[in-house]
Amino acid sequence: MKAEGLLAHYARIADTPDAITRLRRFVLDLAVRGKLVEQDRRDEPSSELLRQLASAREGRKASVSRNGTTRVRAPSWIPAHWAWLPLCEIGAISGGMTPSMSRSDFWSGDIPWFSPKDIKSDEVSDSELKITTLGLAETRLVRYPAGSLFMVARSGILKRTFPVAINRVPAAANQDLKVLVPFVSGMERYLQIMFRGLTDFILSDLVKTGTTVQSLKYAEFEQQAFPLPPLSEQRRIVAKVDELMTLCDRLEVARAQREITRDRLAVASLGRLNAPDPDTFPTDARFALDALLSLTTRPDQIKQLRQTILNLAACGKLVPNDPNDEPVSKLIARVSAERSAYAEAHRIAPMRSAPIGKVPFPAPKSWKWFRICEVFNVITDGDHQPPPRADHGVAFLTIGNVSTGSIEFAGCRLVPDHYFRALSPYRTPSQGDILYTVVGASYGRPVVVDTAREFCVQRHIAILKPSSAMDTKYLFYLLSSPLIYDQASQSTTGSAQPTIALKPLRNFLAPIPPIAEQRRIVAKVDELMALCSQLETSLTAGETARHRLLDALLHEALEPAVAPRKEHSRAAVSGYVVSRLASKRNFGRTAHMKYLYLAEARLGLDLGGHYMREAAGPLDAGIYDLERQAEAAGWYTHSSETLSSGNEKVSYKPGNALKAIANEGIAVLGRSHPEMDRLIDLMGGLKTEPVEIIATLFAVWNDALLDGQTPDDNWIIKEVREHWHVSKQRFTPADLNKWLGWMRQNDVVPLGHPPRTMQQTTMEF
Repeated sequence: MKAEGLLAHYARIADTPDAITRLRRFVLDLAVRGKLVEQDRRDEPSSELLRQLASAREGRKASVSRNGTTRVRAPSWIPAHWAWLPLCEIGAISGGMTPSMSRSDFWSGDIPWFSPKDIKSDEVSDSELKITTLGLAETRLVRYPAGSLFMVARSGILKRTFPVAINRVPAAANQDLKVLVPFVSGMERYLQIMFRGLTDFILSDLVKTGTTVQSLKYAEFEQQAFPLPPLSEQRRIVAKVDELMTLCDRLEVARAQREITRDRLAVASLGRLNAPDPDTFPTDARFALDALLSLTTRPDQIKQLRQTILNLAACGKLVPNDPNDEPVSKLIARVSAERSAYAEAHRIAPMRSAPIGKVPFPAPKSWKWFRICEVFNVITDGDHQPPPRADHGVAFLTIGNVSTGSIEFAGCRLVPDHYFRALSPYRTPSQGDILYTVVGASYGRPVVVDTAREFCVQRHIAILKPSSAMDTKYLFYLLSSPLIYDQASQSTTGSAQPTIALKPLRNFLAPIPPIAEQRRIVAKVDELMALCSQLETSLTAGETARHRLLDALLHEALEPAVAPRKEHSRAAVSGYVVSRLASKRNFGRTAHMKYLYLAEARLGLDLGGHYMREAAGPLDAGIYDLERQAEAAGWYTHSSETLSSGNEKVSYKPGNALKAIANEGIAVLGRSHPEMDRLIDLMGGLKTEPVEIIATLFAVWNDALLDGQTPDDNWIIKEVREHWHVSKQRFTPADLNKWLGWMRQNDVVPLGHPPRTMQQTTMEF
């Protein structure tokens, strides 16, 4: 064990969100493995403890093994001088019950009667309900002595934890609890630590699954062998665990206090900007921009910073006002002339604006308040009638296609071309327009149309066509600001489905600056948003680095003793992937192959793969031999079906031996195990085609790195569409570019690990 490495690097990992939780698990894991405290040769051997347990059992009536003490071969990961015993030979196990609730003379006594909701801490001494001595005497209830372990045996919370508490007063239990009374006193705290250190195992192997309320497999639980050191070593383990858990408590408090202090400073800094004092604003702004970089440690804080920047821009506080700018009145005159010409050309009534009364705040001297319909040629929405569907035609976008901040065509529905042509041109988006969501939880999100592709939208999306005299990007930032979002929130109707009608949308109030100042604001916002993006990237990279360092240190400290033979490495990783994903409907041979490829090319493992540039992405034909081997070994079986599209869908079914090979896979993955889990969690919910796209983009990019190149996105996209396989031409450059962005955002980028993919003789092969 190299736990000192963990402590030496603690300062670097302390801000990882789950660092302290994982440290607690680490301490418990070391405890049950016999690696937390030094062994002492002067300790009585475990055989003496076994003798005491056997002697105590003989003198008590308990439900124990009828065959006497069971000798269990201890696994290699615990000390040789430890023993393993079935739980029923360590203590007497029984369950509780509920006496008749109608008997008033059974209740309101002074004897605690524990139920799962009472098991909330390490120790318990009081309960919500108490029974009387009569209730205890006239039922089959047992009054358990102090020092017993009360374990939740049936409850919905068994899906995620295994609560165990020590009672410090004699007490009874209800039927949802199991109680362990150790045969030798003084073992209860060690046994509690043991249960907590083995919680993952207990939940996965000893709890029934597939039901709403989980319960222990009682017979298996009682016969399950658990590790047992000498009593004196148990006491040292308890003392060390208590010491380290107290340290974790202090670290948790210190971290929480750090976060509170940072939050307060960040909120105070942002508050002074959002409600500026004219006399101190320049100083406040300089302090905030300097200090926030060090105070910002979470993505939500960066989101607040972005909103503050947009608020300052909308209020005229972000850049200096220039009295030499062309007056805003001349700008609005040009806008008005264009709006009138647009309305006449499209035979629509000009948009009418409501009179301007009270405004949210005084506008800067060179600015003027307007309704936003006065700076757009038209503000409308999509067709209110459900459009016909088509297999081929024009894209029809819903809120889900625009609510992420960009326009996503992947997976969108299509409408017939004749339907699209019948729509009025002013009700179809064009490049440079702004879309604005007006219905549902994601209302109030603007998106600039940055494509020349024809498409139409549902009525839940407003279409705002800016005047050419205005700066479109300034209007986008204005619509993104808290000033507009607050008005949007105030104008919504409906609770289950908030909706912004066109009339209030057209009459949102906004202060408009001269065009020259609009452009200066856009330049400054672009600059500050780029800094925010850099800060986000830095936070993500730092978070990823801390996670990986923590993973590596924990793995090194535990030092798994057994590693699978190299010839089984590929099969072992395959078994692990199948064990994690076999239940997923979208998981099949294509995805299976891609995870094996990423295990080599992303994680740097040597699994001996030979990957061809096939239609479905990187393919090693050895997958077919691997599936046959898995079936013969009982790891998993596979079956295939033909989908309505004509494609073959391969599914996997776990076998009895899958768990063993999956455990070997964990050992093969080693320090890369958390990263493989991250990839599985990240991509496991994706459909087959996105997984294919990601793996293909990754392979093309990785091959270039192996060749000493530094490819840009255009080169990668061109290589996929023109030099991989002819089937890849079905993916548009926009689709591929979207997934490249996803890969960078989620840190699924190549590092130049072999192997290199091999090209077929021709693309059509």
